[in-house]
Amino acid sequence: MLAVLAMAIAAAAPAGANGDMAVCRDVAVTWERAGGDGVVRPADVAGLRLVRLTRPDPRCQAATLDAVWRGPGGVRLRMVQGPPRCCGEGGGAPLAGRPVVRGWSTALYHFGEGPLARTRGWTLYLKRPGAEVALISGGVGRQALVRIARSLAPVPAAAPALTA
Repeated sequence: MLAVLAMAIAAAAPAGANGDMAVCRDVAVTWERAGGDGVVRPADVAGLRLVRLTRPDPRCQAATLDAVWRGPGGVRLRMVQGPPRCCGEGGGAPLAGRPVVRGWSTALYHFGEGPLARTRGWTLYLKRPGAEVALISGGVGRQALVRIARSLAPVPAAAPALTA
């Protein structure tokens, strides 16, 4: 399933200028620099620690933000967000439910990524006009993943720097 998800995310990305695969260079950012333009951030991350927050290279991935949190025992949560159709779909996995998350249409699948993906992986797709988010877990339980989704809140754009 992880391969299907990775292929779906990559397929949504544009090719290089000559149709060749581009050399991807993601840019590390802070939440403050990433804010605005519909960016959301979970207030509740189930005690996990943020280890990566990047803006993917637009030549290689249609998503505009990619974040990874980790916890003890190999627990992992990845959040990919961007414009519609940036995050793939459920691949061949059967739909496991449509949890209620205010302001979003949802689809939950029983697959994820990381070492715990096969037995304890869940992916929750959230969509609304102009935006899509995928919460991809390995070891984060179904209820915890829905709780994280319900805690999503807009990240305000950073205030412009004052110039003298």
